[in-house]
Amino acid sequence: LWDIMHGLDLGPKMHVIGNCLLQLSLDNRLGSTQAERVHRIWTRIQEYYTTFGIPCRINKFIMSSFTVEG
Repeated sequence: LWDIMHGLDLGPKMHVIGNCLLQLSLDNRLGSTQAERVHRIWTRIQEYYTTFGIPCRINKFIMSSFTVEG
């Protein structure tokens, strides 16, 4: 039996989301530094969660949240 959570949600979907976040963090239109861009992305995510009544499941958002360092 195929496990959708591990097969999609924690697999290809997470890679797609991570790649989108990485591309956003490189977009100079969101700020002059990567830290500023990541902060702006996190702020928008929090606004979206609040608007749609979605409980936040993580308490911080840093580059290592969606990239592999090293």
